[in-house]
Amino acid sequence: MGTSRGRRPDGSLRIYFEPNERAYEDLLDELASESLTICEVCGNPGRLRTDRYWQRTLCDGHAIRR
Repeated sequence: MGTSRGRRPDGSLRIYFEPNERAYEDLLDELASESLTICEVCGNPGRLRTDRYWQRTLCDGHAIRR
């Protein structure tokens, strides 16, 4: 089994399994949604930021520094 990860157009993190494992799809969907609430820099609570040309999930502190 192999894995890869990627960023979806909605800004969430997504993990893909090869071959596709249907048993994990609900869990992966839940994790993708949760990735939109965790700062990708420090792991603190954050939110999806779309106010610039990129979409990233950041806490208030890291959003200001960018």
